[in-house]
Amino acid sequence: MPRRRCEGVNGGAANDDPAQPSYQEAWPGGKEAFDANAAYLLAGARGVRVSKAPSTPVILHLDRGDCVPVAQAALRPLAARGVVDAVDILGFSFHPKFHTGRLQNLDYTLNAVARDYKKDIVLMEVAFPFAGAQWEPESDEWDWPVTPEGQAQFTRDVARVVRNIEANQTVAKGGSGAKGLGYYWWHPELVAGYSLGDVWEGGRYSFFHRNGTALPAAPAMGDVNVAPRGRTCTCGRPLPSNV
Repeated sequence: MPRRRCEGVNGGAANDDPAQPSYQEAWPGGKEAFDANAAYLLAGARGVRVSKAPSTPVILHLDRGDCVPVAQAALRPLAARGVVDAVDILGFSFHPKFHTGRLQNLDYTLNAVARDYKKDIVLMEVAFPFAGAQWEPESDEWDWPVTPEGQAQFTRDVARVVRNIEANQTVAKGGSGAKGLGYYWWHPELVAGYSLGDVWEGGRYSFFHRNGTALPAAPAMGDVNVAPRGRTCTCGRPLPSNV
């Protein structure tokens, strides 16, 4: 899958503006698709509220945590249909292999949507390889080298972006009061071998070497305290213990 670029990050495109119509909604069948998608998502949110665990935070997970125009193209029509109000947290992904590989794009995008929609943010998927640069022809454009040390620095940098959302969005600074609540690494445990069969990307996104030893990224997760245990999201609901 080729890496997808983002045109207009840092304010350069008209569809950065949350007041502008979504280009996706303007496609043939786009409105009907958003109507159906919104109905599906709203039903899921209502299901949580009438379940035996109604205080469970509901997260809307979108793909492009690195591209404001793409994020807004999905969020604007969903917000207009009541979906954003029905959820507690906005979740995003950030994979340099498939996205832009630039930390400033991640930082700008997460803060933009936190400001515009007044929702806390979680990175639902992040990952970076510790090996295999020869398979990444565009890795020279990334902010990190494809090495164990590069993977560890990526981990720290992403954690800082998420942690700093709260400081960036303080109401006193004109922000929304939203917070960054944490991040989830995509398959840190997958190690090639050990009778697991084929694993994603040969296990090179893991926190463990093929010989089972921990890589620097594993302890790096503890270098930046993103969200103290026991804190709640802005919605007032308690967070899962692993966030």
